[in-house]
Amino acid sequence: MKNRLLNIISEKFRVEGELSPWNIVHFDSRLIKKGDWFVALAGENNDGHLYIPQAIQNGASVILADEIWWNKTDDIPSGNYIITSHSLSALQQIASIYRTLYKGTIVAITGSTGKTTTRDWIVNVLKQNFNVASSCKNYNNHIGLPYSILNSDINADYWVIELGSNHPGEIAFLAEILKPDWSLVTNIGTAHLGFFKSKEDIYREKSSLFSKTMKDGKVFINMDDPFLGEYIGFTKLIKLSVKEKTEYSFELIGCDKLGRYNVKTEMDSEIKLPVPGSHQAMNALFAYAIGLEAEMKEEMVINGIQTFSATDKRMEIIQETPYIIVNDAYNANKESIFAAGKFLKEVEANRKIMVLGDVFELGKFSREIHTEIVDFLDNLDLNLILTIGEETKKVSNNIIKTEHKHFEKHEEIKNFLKENLYPGDILLLKASRGMQLEKILEG
Repeated sequence: MKNRLLNIISEKFRVEGELSPWNIVHFDSRLIKKGDWFVALAGENNDGHLYIPQAIQNGASVILADEIWWNKTDDIPSGNYIITSHSLSALQQIASIYRTLYKGTIVAITGSTGKTTTRDWIVNVLKQNFNVASSCKNYNNHIGLPYSILNSDINADYWVIELGSNHPGEIAFLAEILKPDWSLVTNIGTAHLGFFKSKEDIYREKSSLFSKTMKDGKVFINMDDPFLGEYIGFTKLIKLSVKEKTEYSFELIGCDKLGRYNVKTEMDSEIKLPVPGSHQAMNALFAYAIGLEAEMKEEMVINGIQTFSATDKRMEIIQETPYIIVNDAYNANKESIFAAGKFLKEVEANRKIMVLGDVFELGKFSREIHTEIVDFLDNLDLNLILTIGEETKKVSNNIIKTEHKHFEKHEEIKNFLKENLYPGDILLLKASRGMQLEKILEG
């Protein structure tokens, strides 16, 4: 199958000796336009083969489908098919082949927290001077990564691609497809700890990205992370810190009333970070270092950092008056909740209120980590903690110093806030994605 795919794709990409963009592979039949390829994926809850007729009706030129479906289906719609033993494997092989045709620089990003923010910040910097492609949305797993690769312009100067993992071995598998030139791990935390035995195992999983980085490439190291700071296994290490002087470093020099910090670079330039929270300094520093390693002028890099806008539901200031609302509810783990709590402690406000929902995928560590979370928040001098979810309910009685209240439904919190949120207050929402805390703000 691989040789056949290689021949088909090589012919498709090469037009009069030049590489042309792909941008036509979809696994959602609703996105298909004339000439696109449709990959029928059989998932746990849905089977893409059921949507082959719609894909053909929308103009799909080629259908990748599983031979199991082909052999058991009597009424097969007329179309051009590549029948494979496993259509997902075919999608991954296509992406791997496509990557070998790309001659620009690939920047790969993984980590426990801050992946998407860091990715988008890097893109905002690099696009000041280059043609840049990046991951589609938060597509970063065994399906999303090949999709992101295949939707990246083959003629772009840089690809900035995010890799995600919640089980051992996934990062190495994805990185083998991507084969990045430059790579970074934002940090090592407790995200998805339920699928790993320890943080050491999470470190081994995330840092496996470095071993798949091209040998003449670069690895950017967060020296402030106790795990990553000890890494020594790559030839070209670029060291970053917001705590000490390194190859690239930021010094925090104060923040505004919304917790947006000013930083000073090792070249004494000042930058105003547009996203609140001191923990954002490292994310911005990655973008700064990569911009300079791409041989951009510093003023251009700084402009890319300062003009960045927070990604949806990630420390997103959605209202400033009469009270401040910060939606940081895209996802959560212990470390990101600690960072959000520290931000609330530092920001200027009449009252400081956090809505805290459950953190998922912690397995046997769930009770322990939720207890650590509420103990930490209880010692921050917040004014009010509102909890929702089964796990937070179990540990909410541990909150002793801070006024707190538990709720069963989003609507109950919304009604409470309508009566109890006053001018000058700040409200921050934080939980795992599945908690859908944004429902509290609807309407």
